[in-house]
Formats: sequence, structure tokens, C-alpha cells
Amino acid sequence: MIVTKRIEFIWNSIFIIIVVFTFKSSEFWRENNLPCKNLGSFCRKLPFSQRCCDTTVCDLNAPFSGTCVRCLDKGRFCLRSSECCNKYCFFFKCR
Repeated sequence: MIVTKRIEFIWNSIFIIIVVFTFKSSEFWRENNLPCKNLGSFCRKLPFSQRCCDTTVCDLNAPFSGTCVRCLDKGRFCLRSSECCNKYCFFFKCR
């Protein structure tokens, strides 16, 4: 159980590091960045890049690639509690 938590923490840390380095890449910003994406559309969970509209959130399937959904199910990657269906995000996971 403790080993699983450590591995989860390591993967979350790697994800955050990748996000930071991606912000520095100018090629990443050359795509067609519309103001926001509708429910069920492709999205990226990054500032200024293909965000979901209104109260929808981006459910990541892979790093920087996801689908806009109404809320995130238990166990999904989150940044804020408001993104989760049960309104509780702890250590980047909906609980």
C-alpha cells in the first residue's frame, strides 16, 4: 500500500515536471487554440490551451490529451475539488 502511494506520488511529480517544460516549448503553442471546448470535445489541461467551456472539466486520457466532461469520477487526476463529481480533490486525485 505504501509502495503504491509512493509510485503514485512519483508519477504525479513527473507529470508536473513535464507540464513545466512544455510551457517553455514554443511549438506547443502553434496549434489552433480556440477560446474553449464543448462537452465531449478534445481538450488539454493547461492554461491558455484548449480549455473546456463553462463548468465542464478536462478528463485526461494521456498527458496533455483528454475529453471535456461534466465532472471527474473518483480516482481521476484533478487540480481542484470543484472538478470532481464528489467535490473532493486530494493529492491530485478525486477521492
